[in-house]
Amino acid sequence: MTTKINGTNTAASPAITGADTDTGLSFGTDTVNINTGGTTRATVDSAGRFLIGTTTEGEAASDDLTIATDAHTGMTIRSGSSHDCTINFSDATSGSGEYAGWLQYNHTNNHMLFGTDATEKIRIL
Repeated sequence: MTTKINGTNTAASPAITGADTDTGLSFGTDTVNINTGGTTRATVDSAGRFLIGTTTEGEAASDDLTIATDAHTGMTIRSGSSHDCTINFSDATSGSGEYAGWLQYNHTNNHMLFGTDATEKIRIL
């Protein structure tokens, strides 16, 4: 059963107002879909994977977040002009294990940094 919250009241959903019946959230038995323009744009599936632009997960060892399009595909991480953008690789919830490996762009100095074993290893100026 799928219940749509898209401007239509149903027994299973609260009163939601709006005129666009092609936009909203769809709750399936094991998924939640985000829809716009009558198309599913993102899905959280029964395994907790977040799928953007697709309903098919990626490679099994790295399928928690999958982004797909029919053309160039990418992701943007935006920070303030005097701050850093960082992706951390962690195997812990505290200490240096939280950033055992990392990629960082330093906007203040326009450097790209790479770290392993919680230590900077490469800096590209």
